[in-house]
Amino acid sequence: MSISLGQDRLTSTTTAHTATRVDATFDAWTVSWAPAWRRFTRSKAIAAMMLAELVAVEHPAQVAAHASELGIDPEEAVRLILGHKDGVNE
Repeated sequence: MSISLGQDRLTSTTTAHTATRVDATFDAWTVSWAPAWRRFTRSKAIAAMMLAELVAVEHPAQVAAHASELGIDPEEAVRLILGHKDGVNE
């Protein structure tokens, strides 16, 4: 499990999910498994990427903790992440 942290993009070695900074002047990020309109700070985008990693390796207790940090129901988070295995959001 590993997340590569770039200036404008976060990638995973475990999943196809990514996080991308949408505006260079603001701390606004999208995450591939979340709805495209949802914006995250960089730290929340990292948490969202970690959440996808945890779902991929099936760590339910940690999934619940990270989902709660993001204000997302754990079951909804799992549904979203598994529904976007190719790393593309809608």
